[in-house]
Amino acid sequence: MKKKLKLAAAAALMITFAACGNIGKADPSAITKKTDADSKPAVSEIDDSSTSSEDTSSSQAEKTEEQLEQEKKEQEERDKIAKTVEKTMKDMSKEEKVGQLFMIRPDALEANTTAENVNSDGVYGTTYVDELMVENMNKYHVGGVVVFEKNISDTDQLKSLIKDLQKSSETPMFVGINEEGGDFAPIANAEGFKVKTFDNMIEIGKTEDGAKAKEVGKKIGGYLSDYGFNLDFAPAANVAADVSSSFGSDPKVVAKMVSNEIKGFHESGIMAAVKHFPGQGGENGAAKTSKDWVELMESDVIPFAEVLGETDMILVGNISTPEVTNDGLPASMSKEIIDEKLRKELGYEGVVVSGPMSSSAVTGTYNSGECAVRAINAGADIVLLPYDLDEAYDTVLKAVKDGTVSEDRLNESVERILTLKAEYGLIK
Repeated sequence: MKKKLKLAAAAALMITFAACGNIGKADPSAITKKTDADSKPAVSEIDDSSTSSEDTSSSQAEKTEEQLEQEKKEQEERDKIAKTVEKTMKDMSKEEKVGQLFMIRPDALEANTTAENVNSDGVYGTTYVDELMVENMNKYHVGGVVVFEKNISDTDQLKSLIKDLQKSSETPMFVGINEEGGDFAPIANAEGFKVKTFDNMIEIGKTEDGAKAKEVGKKIGGYLSDYGFNLDFAPAANVAADVSSSFGSDPKVVAKMVSNEIKGFHESGIMAAVKHFPGQGGENGAAKTSKDWVELMESDVIPFAEVLGETDMILVGNISTPEVTNDGLPASMSKEIIDEKLRKELGYEGVVVSGPMSSSAVTGTYNSGECAVRAINAGADIVLLPYDLDEAYDTVLKAVKDGTVSEDRLNESVERILTLKAEYGLIK
């Protein structure tokens, strides 16, 4: 499904850089695959504003019957999705809408489990769904879950866990994982999972071969889909020479590799969440950048801007950007970064995910409720991995009821989330 890239100003900037160098619940496993035709062109491929109306009219006249028929079908599909989303939202309570804004660890649904244990990878993890978890699913109505290594023991267990989590959810969920390849592959690196493994992306990037990046996405996406996942928090679009998950230090090469990996994911029916906007590889992965916006636009932002029409989600990092913003907040909670830069200046209209709110870059300063509300009011659609789900959910729900988070702001995010789910056939 095509999304729209609005601002010609953003296109002009990037061209300059290029020149310089119970709702009718569907079977969650029946994912509608995106194809290359469903994606917008990269920013550098967008026609400039000098195209005359005469040229446009001529182009329209030259369209074949097949092209016109295809456009008609695409519009009909968009209309169908819009009606599905409208009906779904109409039937939702405030509590259900708020729940859609959260993606959590399965462990957060366990009873009598401390937040510390939920967020620790060094303790036992949830590997199956019990009755108390189903009760909490009905309480929080979460929009998605993220599976970690501690939630995985073998292939049958993993499939059952995902299937049972989906069955317990009134609205089908995003089910994601951080399966990037190389060192960051909890499935491929686990014993008993006979799937293709890859080098770290920094090695793939050295080839500058888009086909290799596409293979990464297609192969990883293939086995993720087999296990029941529908989302991967990949690829990393960070521009860096010394970060193993990055495709390298050349923004144009990174952009090409990221774009091709997304295509691979889509061919396997998996959604992609490109990370970590606005880039955090310039200072060895530090949680702070000293670059101003012009410097970021000349390097780190390029890979993101090139794939805005291709990716399903953009994950905004918890990085501090003191030379860009005046609010003193991490990018994941900054209205200046999300609403003003990513949405308005670059024209991104898709789903925005916050950085993990269980990160020490966040929890050292903000409690779970505060950072969730800040992220949503900044423009994030999904609050990723709140440290304390109960506190985060209750605080956001209260904020909606007292107007701290407006209903329009809530509905805006829920509409984006449900639209993406409908595009992939999760809701019908």
